[in-house]
Amino acid sequence: MSQDFLSQIRAQAQQRIARRMYGQADESERLLQQLGTDIATACGCTAVFGAQKNLGRAQQKVMGEKGGDWYELYDVVRMTILAPNISTLRQVQTMIRTQCTARNGLGIIRDFEQVASQSACGYSGLNFVVRLQNGEAGEIQANLPNVLYGQFKESLFQQVFGVSLFMRIKSSYQVEGGVGHPFYEIYRTGRGTMQGKQAADLSTRYFNYLRGMPNLNVGKALQQEIDTFKQSNRSAFRG
Repeated sequence: MSQDFLSQIRAQAQQRIARRMYGQADESERLLQQLGTDIATACGCTAVFGAQKNLGRAQQKVMGEKGGDWYELYDVVRMTILAPNISTLRQVQTMIRTQCTARNGLGIIRDFEQVASQSACGYSGLNFVVRLQNGEAGEIQANLPNVLYGQFKESLFQQVFGVSLFMRIKSSYQVEGGVGHPFYEIYRTGRGTMQGKQAADLSTRYFNYLRGMPNLNVGKALQQEIDTFKQSNRSAFRG
């Protein structure tokens, strides 16, 4: 069998996977919303559902990050569960694990927890990929609102989670949102440099503060450090 023939067969198989995935997307979204709503309601949390991943963006991700394998694309349908505190977040984690079993027609493809103490930049959160009843994948992110406030761009956080929640966190903690990702990018591209270490240290203290109790003096001092750091790293914080 020639290499060209095998490549054609693989390409056709990948096209079939993509067509099936997007042909089932509406049903996958319905099933994920039902599962996510049930879990969030039982745990006293808020469920927020993202839009289906655009086909063009999905193609870019598959070719750029997944080696051309559509079967590795897990987030065509996705949602976030916002837990009010750590103990409730643990309830969500446990319930996803107990509900997503074969006897319920479900399964777990990925069960990952980013622990703050093991993260160079202090980020924390849960990420699950579940196998839905129709055989397709759906992504469930579960986190504290304050952590996502620190990670998401301010405009995106407001769009996804609402202006009211955004303003409540910002007014309580007195630090801007959305600087977690730029911090990480500076750390990732400058790993081992003084600048990278500064980004990681400031990011860790930023997320630790957001996970704790608000303190006006601490918040203002931390924001001053962030402002100073941004002045020397303007390009990373644009957009």
